[in-house]
Amino acid sequence: MDVIKLRRENAKIRTEIVNNINIFNKFKRERDKINEEVKLLKSKRQEAVNNIRAIIKEINQLSSVKNKINREDVRDLQNLINKKEWFFQINVLSIKKEEALMKEIKELRKKLDFAKESNKAFSSIKKLVKDLEAARMNHNKLHESVIKKADESNEISKKMSLVQKEIKKFKKEGSSVSKLLKDAESERKRLESIAKRKSDSFKNKERIIIQKRQEEVLEKLKQKKKLTTDDLVFFQK
Repeated sequence: MDVIKLRRENAKIRTEIVNNINIFNKFKRERDKINEEVKLLKSKRQEAVNNIRAIIKEINQLSSVKNKINREDVRDLQNLINKKEWFFQINVLSIKKEEALMKEIKELRKKLDFAKESNKAFSSIKKLVKDLEAARMNHNKLHESVIKKADESNEISKKMSLVQKEIKKFKKEGSSVSKLLKDAESERKRLESIAKRKSDSFKNKERIIIQKRQEEVLEKLKQKKKLTTDDLVFFQK
């Protein structure tokens, strides 16, 4: 094959390989950036999961307190305590009855305090339920972002795989062309060497002929013979 044509083909293939390597590296940088985003999103998603678990745990703890007494008992207990205290203040009781009443009021106040705690737990639970809903929405949003970014990363990986196949194909073609070019270069050098040897041989024979004719012309001159035009031509070489 034509050496020049093979050189052009080889250079073209090398350019294609370099271009595809640049494209591959560009895709890789994009994928690496997305993978870092996925990593960060996964970390945030795990934080959201931990937050959800913590909220659920706190709700369960507060629920165990709340469930021990009905929420509406607070008002009833307070009214009952008020009545008993009023009864204690307006009536003259025996020491034994006073002690019994004071003990009863004390127990009722304990129940009232616990009922208030239950009410407080109920209010906290209501707030935590809203927090839990917001936390779950945040988790779902992060999860969707992770899936979306992971899909983007996979799509770029597919493109990188296609580019790798192109690089492999061009390298294979380049290997074949390089072999042909090497063979063609060797053949060209061989032919140039043969041509040079033939040229050198021809020049050597021509030089011998010229030298011989020049010697003949010199001999004519010595013998004072008339020189021909050809004699003069050879003598001037």
